[in-house]
This record gives sequence, structure tokens and C-alpha cells, in this order.
Amino acid sequence: MKLIHLPLIAVFAFLLGCGQPWDAELEREEPVAAADNAAPTAMGQGQSAETSDSDLFSAAHLGLRLVGPAAQDPAVPCQECVDQEITAQFTENEISIREMLHFDKTLFFTWPENAFPTKIRTAYFKHRVQNPMNQLLGPPDRFPVSFEAGTRVWFIPISKLARLMDHDPSFQQWLGLDLVLADGRRLEIQIRFRALGILPAMVTSQIATTLPGNAHEYAKRIGESKWLLRRESISNPANRPLRVWTRLQPVDLRLSTVLTFNRYQDQPRAAPVGPIPETYLSSASASSGALLVHRQGEDQRLIMVPGHWVPIDLAPAESVTLEWVTPMIGSTPCRVPPEVRRTAHWEWRSAVRCHRGECMGGEYYPRYQDVTETWGITGAAIVGSWGRDLRVANPFTPEDLATASEHLISEDEKVNQVRLLYSEGFRVREQVGTPISAARGEFACQGVFR
Repeated sequence: MKLIHLPLIAVFAFLLGCGQPWDAELEREEPVAAADNAAPTAMGQGQSAETSDSDLFSAAHLGLRLVGPAAQDPAVPCQECVDQEITAQFTENEISIREMLHFDKTLFFTWPENAFPTKIRTAYFKHRVQNPMNQLLGPPDRFPVSFEAGTRVWFIPISKLARLMDHDPSFQQWLGLDLVLADGRRLEIQIRFRALGILPAMVTSQIATTLPGNAHEYAKRIGESKWLLRRESISNPANRPLRVWTRLQPVDLRLSTVLTFNRYQDQPRAAPVGPIPETYLSSASASSGALLVHRQGEDQRLIMVPGHWVPIDLAPAESVTLEWVTPMIGSTPCRVPPEVRRTAHWEWRSAVRCHRGECMGGEYYPRYQDVTETWGITGAAIVGSWGRDLRVANPFTPEDLATASEHLISEDEKVNQVRLLYSEGFRVREQVGTPISAARGEFACQGVFR
């Protein structure tokens, strides 16, 4: 047998190579990017045994999960809970979540401390939003990631990502992770997704309406083909567009107007008697309505058929004023006759004076008096009932869901798809002037006087 003599330095080199740590070669190599057309993988799903060592520090090995809170402490994630149904596309340092995430509950992004061959020692995150014009919004501030020592996981409460709740779901959410491993290696991983937060509570308020100071003005306002039922404002508090759905409930309103004619009664041998009030009653009804939408620079009139839903789109942070009005129908608006100025004539007889059997006087002399006979509205009232429904939804929520009967909308849908604002009915009983009683007669032209 022939012996091969190796130089001493070669022997030492061979022995030194055999004693290297198992991951020393990984530390010298750059991670290999995953194929862009790789099939989507469920988050948290195990990787193939054939994964190369250079891939062990890629984003696919982060073990990202989206879970709810622990039962014993809602401030930390629940590790034994079932993950949210999410699939993702991976590249070397990016995780792209395909579904729209609905953050309607307390949720956490989590990943284990030992996600990589060496443990994660420190972790920071920053959150920015990219709008459809590819503009990044928000300051690139870094925040520390929370760590749960009991379960050895890093986690970010969704509540810390405030912009999720505020922006249009068409915006891209960017969550950047800055991780430092125990061996000093630094990894930067981007998580990209779109999110839909809880539907915000709309800001609504009723704007006080005052009755006219007198019955004439009251009836005149009604005679302008509308009666103002309610005025209210509604505001979108979010920085994303929302859609308000509204409908008119059945309207059953009745108007009564008391018309008084102040006349003078002529007498042949005396001054006219008056003014003598003669009262007439006019009435009208309402069974439909309209909605006037006042917004900056634009007014819109929507015909409201009871029971039919109508959408109103609100831009981010926009406020509108809604005026619910109803036209009076079943009557013919008519004009009150103008006042009558006339001269009343009668004969005045002088006093008879008798002296020593002789009487003087008793002659008739013509007299006259100017009188003014006027029409006036001395009382008006409107009684009955009406109502309206208001809901807020996302612009992309299907109409059949946004307008569905309440019992057909699930509790989850009421949080992030359709928020039921109001379903209110109102009783109306407003009166001005003289109480309306049985009329002495019917005026020839029924309806609203003006």
C-alpha cells in the first residue's frame, strides 16, 4: 500500500473545516429569493423538508399568524386559537396577504421567537399606507413589538395600527418589521395587505326647527308645497368614503287650517255691526315625502317613496344636512280673496223734540262709514305620523345586503358591512293659533290657503 503524504497545513485545514458550526456557511451566504410565481401558502403552514438552508431566513419562515385574544388575558394573543383564514404570497423579504382583512374584533399579528435558526432578540415595526396614487401616507415612525414571555411569541395588536380603521380599503397597508437575531443578523420583512376596519359610528344630530310666529305664516309655509318634518345633520368621521342608505316609512299627516272672514253687517237705520268673525275650515293630507340633501356647493332633492331605500354617498370627513319634507296633496292651493274696502250706508234719524204740543225733528239724514273686511288665517295644525330609517355601509357593500331586513343581517355584518343607525317613527301634533273646532261652514276652495 502506498501512503500519500499531505502537507501539514492541509491536514490542519481539513480538521478545521470538519469542526465548523453547522450554520457558519449560512452566515456567509445571502438568502435566495423565493420564486415570484410560487403558489400561495396558508400562513403558519409547515414548509417542505427540501427547503434549502439559504431559505431559512426568508419571510416565508416568519410563521406569521393572525389570532384573537387569550381568554385569560385579552391584551395578549391566544396561541391555541384557530387562525383567521388567510393565504399569502411570499418573496424573499415580503409577505403579501391576498384577502381583505376585516378587523372587526381584537386581533393580533404574531410570530414565534424561534421562527429562524437563531432566536429573534429585538423587533420593531412601522406602519404606512399607500394610496391608489402610490403615495405613502403617514410618518415612518418605529415602534417596539410586544413580546409574550409565557408563550415566547412576538405580537402586534391590530389596535396599534390606527390607520387601518381610518383609510379607504382600496389603500395598501404596509407593515414593516425590523428584526435582530441572536447572532446579530438583521432581517427586514414587509407585510402587505388591505384592511377594512369597523364601520365608524356616524355623527348625527337634529337641528332644531321653530314654528312660525303666527298662524298665517304657518299656513303660508305649508302652502309652499312642502312641510318640513325634520332637519338633521350627518357626518362621516372617517377618512374613507361611506354610503348612507335611507328610506321613508309610511306617512300619514293631516293639515287643518282655520280661515276667518271678518265682515260687517249693514243696517238700514244704524251703523254697521262688526267686525263679525266667520270661521271656515280647510284641510289637506300627505302620504309621501322628499329628502333635500344640502352639501357644500350642491343641493339635491330625492323623491322618497315609502318603503324604498335611497343611497347617499359621503366623501371622507364630509357632513351633509338632511331636510325631510312632505308635500300636501288632495287639495287645491287657493289664494285668499283680497281684503274688501267699502262704504257702508245707512240713514240716521234726528231726535224728535216736542214743545207745547209741537214736535220737531225726526228727519232722516244719510250717513256712511268706511269699513274694511279682511280674510285671515287664525289657526293651523298638522297631526299624524311618519318615520325614517338610516343605515351606513361601505360603498362596495351590495345593495341587497345594505337594505336587507334586520333579522337577515348577521352580527358580524352589522359591524363591518352595515351599521344600523336609526329606525324611528314620529308622532306629529303641532298647532298654532286658535284651536280648531267644528267649522261653521266649508270654504268653496278646499286646501292650502296662501
